[in-house]
Amino acid sequence: FAYINYMWDLAIDPTTKQPRLVSVRDPGNVGFIPDTGETMIRLMATSDKGCIDSISKPIRINPDITVYIPSVFWPGSTVGYDGSCMTGIPPVPCNSKFFVSAHNFETIEIFVFNRWGKLVFQTSDINIGWNGDDMKSGGPCEQDAYIYQINAISHSGKKYQYSGSVMLIR
Repeated sequence: FAYINYMWDLAIDPTTKQPRLVSVRDPGNVGFIPDTGETMIRLMATSDKGCIDSISKPIRINPDITVYIPSVFWPGSTVGYDGSCMTGIPPVPCNSKFFVSAHNFETIEIFVFNRWGKLVFQTSDINIGWNGDDMKSGGPCEQDAYIYQINAISHSGKKYQYSGSVMLIR
């Protein structure tokens, strides 16, 4: 079989919002929706003898990077029997550290500042959370709102920056 005609249905163009039909053997630089989702791609091939064959497959568009950032934490807290956060027994962690959860990243930097701009926590290890202590003095930081700055680079090389506040409760 010598296929001579290829017709790709590459779903809706995210820019023009029109269907995309492409008649090249190997389409390249195909843009898809900028968000997560699934889209169906179809290829129809016609041979020089007039035989037609086709295949359709879904393509899953995954997020480039996923980051979850808590808005509050309580150093030393545990979960009580009723599911509420409390200090005491049983010793089950309940947002006892400011942990950033991230997936699909190459590198990450996490900075936490107090209200006067003093750096109180810094890490490039996603497995290390802030326990509410000042990283230089080692003493506990006061109950207050703190500012975080997170810089991440995805496996595809895209740079992301997240900033906001986290409440430390004592």
